[in-house]
Amino acid sequence: MSAGNNCQNAVYARSDKVIRRDVGGETVLVPVAASGAADLEYLYRMNAVGAAVWDLLDGRRTITEISAHVRASFDISRQDPGQIRAAFDTSDTSRQSSAENPADKVEEEVRTFLADLEEAKLVSRYP
Repeated sequence: MSAGNNCQNAVYARSDKVIRRDVGGETVLVPVAASGAADLEYLYRMNAVGAAVWDLLDGRRTITEISAHVRASFDISRQDPGQIRAAFDTSDTSRQSSAENPADKVEEEVRTFLADLEEAKLVSRYP
């Protein structure tokens, strides 16, 4: 699913089949297999920004609200937009942002990050 398919009013909730661990300054998400055991084949790393977004995924906050929290908490709106992708620790650098305003870039990055989590079945989206 592309990030463009996510509307601003969508809300996301964390899957209850994921274990979160903070290790060495990073947050690691470990999916739980149907058997109840950790699926160590798939580990997902997030830095502080990604972990903050993860914490806000309660099924009530919109992408716009989450983005506002990220901007306020990390003062990303004053950074070069190109640095935000690094803040989210995404590995796909082939995606190019269409946003020119750093504040818009934050929302675009949050949207892309959530789409990645949804594709990995770590979150559920509710329109």
